[in-house]
Amino acid sequence: ISDAKIFIGMAKRGQIELSLMLIKFRHYKEIKRILGEERLPLFIRQMTEVMHRSLRAEDTLYLIEKDDITFGLFLITDTAGTKIVENRIRSHMKSEEFYTITAPYEVEIDLKVGVFHCDDCKDGSMVSPLEFIEKARKEMEYDVG
Repeated sequence: ISDAKIFIGMAKRGQIELSLMLIKFRHYKEIKRILGEERLPLFIRQMTEVMHRSLRAEDTLYLIEKDDITFGLFLITDTAGTKIVENRIRSHMKSEEFYTITAPYEVEIDLKVGVFHCDDCKDGSMVSPLEFIEKARKEMEYDVG
């Protein structure tokens, strides 16, 4: 949360464009059940690597929720830039060899994405990191896949 306060403070001063992207797996409970406790950490590690490769050096990746794996990405970019990052993540996912972890089962890996761009930060109305996360979560509800 301390990083979020710094990013939001910079966005309020108009120094950066800031977006928060939340990513979760659409069928996480099924993935968890199929992979089991032994292979699930390998799957999550591989997904984390995919996301890291999709980001620029100035962007940051967090694990927001552990029980229903939810990643948070603070992106120093505008709305169009967040779409580029989302497409890059989806593209890298397609090229990954997840079947080595999920074999012998064919597991569909589908993401649910919510993005909130901090347009309101500059006028001071958006100040709380938790509020920022909630707004991105709200946007995730519209991703019906």
